Amino acid sequence: MQIGYPKLSAQKDQHDGYSETLVEFLIAAIGGTIDKLSLQNYLEKWWISHILESDMEYKELLERSP
Repeated sequence: MQIGYPKLSAQKDQHDGYSETLVEFLIAAIGGTIDKLSLQNYLEKWWISHILESDMEYKELLERSP
C-alpha cells in the first residue's frame, strides 16, 4: 500500500540502520561478547524515539488511506 509519505526514504534508512545494529549485536552475542546493557539501551531508545515519534508522523496518512 502506498500512502504518499514524503519522508519514506529517511524512514527506510532508519529501519536499515536498526537492522544493521541488531546484526552487530547478534554477531557479538554469537562470539560471546554481548553487551546486554548497550543492547537494552539501544532497543529502549529505538522503541521510544522511533516508534512513538518517527512512526507516528505517518499515522494520519494511514488512517486516511482506503
